[in-house]
Amino acid sequence: MEKIAYMSMLFDVYGSMLTDKKRQTVDLYLNENMSLAEIAEEFKISRSAVHDAIQSSEQLLMEYERTLKILSSYETRRALKSEMLLNVQDIKEHLKLISCCNCNGCTDDEKAIENTEALQVSVSKLERLIDRVEE
Repeated sequence: MEKIAYMSMLFDVYGSMLTDKKRQTVDLYLNENMSLAEIAEEFKISRSAVHDAIQSSEQLLMEYERTLKILSSYETRRALKSEMLLNVQDIKEHLKLISCCNCNGCTDDEKAIENTEALQVSVSKLERLIDRVEE
């Protein structure tokens, strides 16, 4: 993940934990896309003071994430949700195939068994994903 995007996400999660001055400085840098010189002019401080404030804020934000893991937990849950939705789609497709086979008087037992087994695999995957969410 690009550093600026990652820092922006950390700022969204933990920005309220920074001092007012650091929060304003980082907000202008990340969200308003202002240069160090522009921020320095805005606050009437040196460019190096702005740089130091941004650097120390980045370190704090990363330390908050190392300790609290809010962002990484969110990313993990989002990935698990995506996997679950894919498994639900698989289950729906297998149920549809089994239902069509039953409705059309299908006598292809092999096909029905194959779809049932595939459905069981998808359900097992979904159960494992649910277990991971509970961890």
